[in-house]
Amino acid sequence: MNNWIDAAKLELQHAQEARQKGNEGMARVCARRAAGLVAGQYLKREGFEGHDPSAYHRLQILKGLPGLTSTAHQAIEALLLRVNPDHNLPADVDLIQKVSCLAYELLGVELEWNQPPVTLDQILQYYVRSI
Repeated sequence: MNNWIDAAKLELQHAQEARQKGNEGMARVCARRAAGLVAGQYLKREGFEGHDPSAYHRLQILKGLPGLTSTAHQAIEALLLRVNPDHNLPADVDLIQKVSCLAYELLGVELEWNQPPVTLDQILQYYVRSI
């Protein structure tokens, strides 16, 4: 796998496929994994080494950093939202879109995910190497 961008694109592709199959829970999981990759790259770029590989933890760190745009903060807040007792987020929250927004706001990267860039084996190898 070339880099974190390929891994994030694959996660977003999986999120979109899950959504198309009516599995919004899996779409949220995949979107949050992609957000963790984006957050990890930003933290690495900013000199935060040895951070927890958990997407949730990485997003929590980002949430506390000064200097992020309000758009980035809104995306982070949405990605950290908990589901309600019916296992749903508010209707107007699209985590797939929020990941794309976060990648652009933090890193200037536009994530297009229409074509899977890598195989599942490659993404698993990336995760193993990044731990």
